[in-house]
Amino acid sequence: MKKKIIVFLTLIAILAALITTSLAAGTKSPVGVNISGFSTVDLYGNQVDSIILGKYELTIFNLWATWCSPCLNEMPHLQKLYENYEQQGVNVVGLLSEGNGSTPSSAKALCESKGYTYPTLRYVTDNTLKTLVSKSGGYIPVTYAVNSSGEVLEYYVGGMTYNQFVAFVERNLDEPTPTETPAPTESPKPTVKPTESPAPTNSPEPSESPDEFHTVRFLDWNDVVLKEEEVRTGESATAPSDPELEGHYFEKWDKAFDNVVADLDVYAKYRLCNDVNDDNVVNTGDAVLILRTVISSEFSDFDKMVADVNKDGNVNTGDAVMILKNTIE
Repeated sequence: MKKKIIVFLTLIAILAALITTSLAAGTKSPVGVNISGFSTVDLYGNQVDSIILGKYELTIFNLWATWCSPCLNEMPHLQKLYENYEQQGVNVVGLLSEGNGSTPSSAKALCESKGYTYPTLRYVTDNTLKTLVSKSGGYIPVTYAVNSSGEVLEYYVGGMTYNQFVAFVERNLDEPTPTETPAPTESPKPTVKPTESPAPTNSPEPSESPDEFHTVRFLDWNDVVLKEEEVRTGESATAPSDPELEGHYFEKWDKAFDNVVADLDVYAKYRLCNDVNDDNVVNTGDAVLILRTVISSEFSDFDKMVADVNKDGNVNTGDAVMILKNTIE
């Protein structure tokens, strides 16, 4: 009985906080938010403020944590982006999500061991940056494009490849500049005749070199190869059946495998059952997100499956109560 009372009182408190937060927060999207005026520290304790934004035409902020596999997978791409685009007025800055072993010291050790030289900031020490992250739906990784005035132009939830980062940067630059590795998201008609690549598919010409094939591997979370196939350049690989992991839902493959142009490793991405905010822990934070989303009705089909704790086909306060009960017990 005592536990039931505690659960009930906790739920009332959460509902009150939720209503207050919902009224104050407005839209959940970070697009249009201005982060000029932030002041925090990097992993080494050095003071960093929004003055750095004015030094670049575009700053790419990336929210990550040391326990997040998609985050770790995209960090080499961010380092490459940092090196290739700095002279073109683009900066790359990490935002560390702290908790579950993700600390400034562990993040610093990881970056030093991998040779990542772009800076990472502690967003939890600054209210402006905390507001930015809070409007991103509680997901990780998240990438933001911010102009020199501090305005968020675009954001993307989920891991990205280098080519996707390049496209993300190019469409947010005032004057896009080609890089040594151009990577458009679509296939625009070339303005000049290509010297090395084949002609567009709508005007086929004989290729000067034989067809090339690339190895595409689909791997489980533990590096077990689920499927391996050879794919001709420009064609798509075929994914295996969705894998299963006890206590988890299969969410998606971590990268695209259409229009293959190089050897590719594609990993299965899972979500812990009832882990609505995707932080690898089921706790009151998930209950709060369920309640907030019940009000706004913004769940995707996959999130509805994850959040339906009592398996009644609906997402409602009953699911939040079950999470609270399980957390307390």
